[in-house]
Amino acid sequence: MQSTSRTLLESSTLSNESSTEIDLQAQAVKMPLRQVIPMIGPPNKQGAGKAYDSVLASRAALQVNVIDLVLVHWPGAAKIKPDSPENARLRRETWLELERAVLDGLVRYIGVSNYTAAHVRELLSYCTIRPAALQMELHPAYQPADVLDMCKTAGIFVQAYSSLGEGHLLDEKAWPMPVVQEAASKRGATRAQVLLAWARHRGWGTVPKSTRDERLAENLASGRIDLTEEEVVGINALACDFKFCWNPNVVR
Repeated sequence: MQSTSRTLLESSTLSNESSTEIDLQAQAVKMPLRQVIPMIGPPNKQGAGKAYDSVLASRAALQVNVIDLVLVHWPGAAKIKPDSPENARLRRETWLELERAVLDGLVRYIGVSNYTAAHVRELLSYCTIRPAALQMELHPAYQPADVLDMCKTAGIFVQAYSSLGEGHLLDEKAWPMPVVQEAASKRGATRAQVLLAWARHRGWGTVPKSTRDERLAENLASGRIDLTEEEVVGINALACDFKFCWNPNVVR
C-alpha cells in the first residue's frame, strides 16, 4: 500500500528546533499519518552525552511524548576534519545513544541521513537496532547503486530529498530529459509530478518542500500518476552521478 502523509522535519542544524511541514510518500516504514522527524545535527549534537539529550530537547520543543523517527543528519561532526577518525567514533556513540532512546520509549524508529555505502556498512557492523530509514539526495541524475542495493538488502527504507534536483531538473533547457518531458506531456502533468511519481515507482519516500498551497497540491497529485515500466527504465538510464547538494563521500 502506498499512502500520502504529512511530516514534520525538525533539525537543530537547519532550523534551530523549529519545524517545517512537508509532504512524504510513505511506503515502507509504518508510522502514523502525521509524523515528527527530528535530526541530530553536526553542531554539538553528536556523541556520548549529547545525542540522547538532543532527543530529550526535541521531544520537549515539539511537545510530543514519543518521536516517530530520529535521523542522524550527517556522517561528520562540526569542527572536525572530514578525514578524521573522530567522525567514526562520534557516529558510533551517537547511534548507541539513539538506541537507548528507543529502548527508553522516547523514539519509535531511528535512521540516518546522507550516509554513504561505507558509512552504512560500518553502522551495520555494530548496531543492535538497525536503521529504519536512510534519507539521501536522490533524483534521475544521482542514483548511487551501491547505497540503494545495500539498503534493499538490509531492509532500510530509502527517503529521497532534492527529488527535483534543487529545482534544476525542472529547467527543460539545462536538463532536457526527453523521457520525463514526454511522460509529462502525455498525461497533462508537470515535470515535477513525473519525477516524484518515478521516485514512488522506485519505492522511495519523497520530501518535496514548498510553502505554496498550489505546489503542495501539485506534489500530492503526483501520487495519482502511474508510469509505465518503459518510462521508469528510461528515467533510470539518466543516472550520471551528478549531485546538487552536499557530498558525504569526503567524510571518513
